[in-house]
Amino acid sequence: MKSKLKADAPSIKDIKTDLPSRVLELVKPLLITVGTATLGYIGVLLTPARPLLTHLFYHEDARVILSSDVNRVNVGQEIHVRGYIVPSGSLPVSGGQFEISYDRNLVRLASGQPLFITPQIDAPIQVPQSDGWTFVAVNPGIAEFHGVLTNPYGTFPKSTANSSSSLLTSEVKTEILPNDADPHATRDNFSGKWKIRLGDVDGTMTLKQLGDKVWSPIPGTYELEDGSHGSVNEGYHDGHDFGGQLINGGSVTKWSLVDLPFSITDDGFIIIQGQATLLKADSSGWKKVATKPFTATIGLH
Repeated sequence: MKSKLKADAPSIKDIKTDLPSRVLELVKPLLITVGTATLGYIGVLLTPARPLLTHLFYHEDARVILSSDVNRVNVGQEIHVRGYIVPSGSLPVSGGQFEISYDRNLVRLASGQPLFITPQIDAPIQVPQSDGWTFVAVNPGIAEFHGVLTNPYGTFPKSTANSSSSLLTSEVKTEILPNDADPHATRDNFSGKWKIRLGDVDGTMTLKQLGDKVWSPIPGTYELEDGSHGSVNEGYHDGHDFGGQLINGGSVTKWSLVDLPFSITDDGFIIIQGQATLLKADSSGWKKVATKPFTATIGLH
């Protein structure tokens, strides 16, 4: 009997051989718990880096397109520029900023913001929104407009050196021809260089009527002796009255001229007289601020 019990009992050798597997069975749940927690912690640590890791294998790319409504204008005329961003990479284009640059000696910005923030872009969009930018030609030359989209992840041949940001860029050019600013005009065509007076400040207004019929568009520029200057937008005459907007591109105000009557004097001048209304932009639109007398005079052909 004793010999049988002795034969059934595990030997010292068997115990030594089986010990690692027994220990592993005991600690396996602990190892699983610790491993899971560790992987979760590492995942949390890597969360901010996920975009960077993603961009190691995939890339952003985009086309930035600028377009102009005209290839050639005269001094005093408007140039309308629009921008488009078209994603063309494996990922949406990350948020960043868009800036349009231009030669301020040749054109003045009449409407639109030159710099603004862009959201993430996963489909073609127009910038800024649907209106684009309006410029007024002020001197002869070749006006170049450059659009630049900057974000941290984009890839493009024109990346700046030693920078993590990429530049996706486009440009458009418009030729500006001299405006033969005749000091004379006709009853039907108001093109020419006018002498103006706004309140008690003298100045000049150069108009370029696009056509010889009433209601033809009349863009232009103005400059006052107090340093104020800008564009004449939405200019018109109907055979009896003149109107338009005197807009300073760097201001939130504009002078509105609405249906100011004009007359022809016996000594051969066209005179526009009336009230200019100062409007200021606010959240609800344009708000009336003040009025001042306005006079414009030019010789008659």
